[in-house]
Amino acid sequence: MEQSQRTQLSYEGAKSVIRFMSIEKRIQIHCRIPYYRKTNALFPYAHRQMTLSSDGISIGSNHYTFDIRRSNFGRRFRDDFGGESDEEPEAAPLEPALAELNLRDRARREREILREEHYQREDDERLRAQQNQVHIRYGETQYEVRRNFGQRRNPEEAFIKLFDAYISTGTTIEKLLFTGFPKFLKKRDPSKLQFKVRELKLSSLRDRTLEKIVPFIGASKLKKMNLDVGPDTISYLDLPMIKNCEVLNLNISMWNERNRQRNENNNFSKLSNLRNMKLNLILERFTIDDLQRLALNWIFTRRPIGTYFKTGVNQQYDHILDIFDRLIEENRASRCRITKLGTVYFANGVKLSIDGKSELVVYGGPKWKTRAGIDGQWTIHMEVMAVGDTTPSA
Repeated sequence: MEQSQRTQLSYEGAKSVIRFMSIEKRIQIHCRIPYYRKTNALFPYAHRQMTLSSDGISIGSNHYTFDIRRSNFGRRFRDDFGGESDEEPEAAPLEPALAELNLRDRARREREILREEHYQREDDERLRAQQNQVHIRYGETQYEVRRNFGQRRNPEEAFIKLFDAYISTGTTIEKLLFTGFPKFLKKRDPSKLQFKVRELKLSSLRDRTLEKIVPFIGASKLKKMNLDVGPDTISYLDLPMIKNCEVLNLNISMWNERNRQRNENNNFSKLSNLRNMKLNLILERFTIDDLQRLALNWIFTRRPIGTYFKTGVNQQYDHILDIFDRLIEENRASRCRITKLGTVYFANGVKLSIDGKSELVVYGGPKWKTRAGIDGQWTIHMEVMAVGDTTPSA
């Protein structure tokens, strides 16, 4: 009995077990059972959540930061042209104000200068110590480890090694927050590194981050995307990866009124060409005309049943009732109640016929919650439903 418990799994047996283990279990196997390391390394990891930045990576609740700092430390001095220089200027003559002080005040001032220089030296030494340092924080306990690599090794080497260990062709990531592009990925061939992401969130697009990461992502697996775009990046909505992902949470910011007016028609064209099954839109100003045009576009293009749209309105709920009236007066919509919403007030809306099998239903909804948990804008919803999912109402 004791001998059978010590028997190791065969190669085929180990493969069939390891490939379905969680990443936490596989890390434990790598650390504690060297015999299975090669077998463990054969299968790409499946990550539940990951954050990737220009100088670090978070896997689950573990955070790795690689400090790649400039080698020149110390104070920087402004030159005559308002720029900066690493060279300390020649010692200036004693300040007139300092010369006029009495001996006691002058001694106190000299001590203050010495103290400031002492603190500056400490800061410089601390920065030099961190030049080749990796910070590792484990879980929610804030337990942190720092490791120095010395002058012969670059922390970027550790970053590359960790990246290659956890991300390879075939790796799947359930949720990826992308905040920056690691420099070493610029040298990688995307055809040889394809990882699959189901939900992608980009924190900023002003540096055109999306263009850099798109070649590495298997678009066929992307189901949900959180995207912020502005005047310079609105063209991203033409990318097939964005147009066709199942769920798109889209924030369009025009930054100012001039940009909004200049891009108004372009914005609508981009929105009408999207083919997402679920589109949640945050736009600074979404008018009755915008919703009416989008509704007619959906009817004309015969969107499939289940297609859904939601956005906020910057006015009172009466504005949503005005939208209902506009659709009734100009587009022959009829009032209805949405069966799946039961007896709540928001079950009241209007519908427009698409064909004999589907209809477009427009209805209001509760206020959006802000990140701070505060009630935000009232919401208006538009959904393609099957005929029979609504009942007429007065």
